[in-house]
Amino acid sequence: MFDANARYIPKGVKFFASGSVLEGDQLHKLGLRSGEPVLCKMLDKGNRNPRISVKIKGKIYIVRSWAKGNYSFLTYEGCPNGNGFICDKSKAACEKLIGGFNNTYWRRR
Repeated sequence: MFDANARYIPKGVKFFASGSVLEGDQLHKLGLRSGEPVLCKMLDKGNRNPRISVKIKGKIYIVRSWAKGNYSFLTYEGCPNGNGFICDKSKAACEKLIGGFNNTYWRRR
């Protein structure tokens, strides 16, 4: 479900992801749609099949990078402090999601 860049993020780090969410898949059932950014947090060390928290429409869910029923593919977009983005369009969408990079929202758990 998560690309290699997201799977290699150190434990405890928050990041944004977005991508292709397939209808009927676990993330789709939780309310995420293709192209929508989602705030994530890495919960495990290692890249084999880490658990990642995802915040979808104000609720936090724990998902594994690869699990039965997860056929969507999400890619790393950037960090909640505004760093790491390679696309201005993606950066703007993520900034809108958290209400701006200069507020304290991204520091919340």
